[in-house]
Amino acid sequence: MSQSDFLNETCLDDDDVNDDAVVWRCLAELLRFRCFESLEEFMPLRIAFKFWVEGVLVAVVGVFGLVGNFLTCVVLRKMTANSNFNKLLMW
Repeated sequence: MSQSDFLNETCLDDDDVNDDAVVWRCLAELLRFRCFESLEEFMPLRIAFKFWVEGVLVAVVGVFGLVGNFLTCVVLRKMTANSNFNKLLMW
């Protein structure tokens, strides 16, 4: 089966085979991926992923950020060269 025969059987008329834009549109339509799984099958996995990423991971990153900022303030306060920039960072 030639390429034009395949295209004619699927989505093209005889007049459309010579029009490149129509042929490319037809090929794009034929190559479009379709999902055959049901969303309900993967819903428990999606809910668990959402819990771990949006709940636990965000909280852990936030706690590390707060601890890091607190330690930065402690270090800047104890520095002997207490410049205006250090004071500005702690304000």
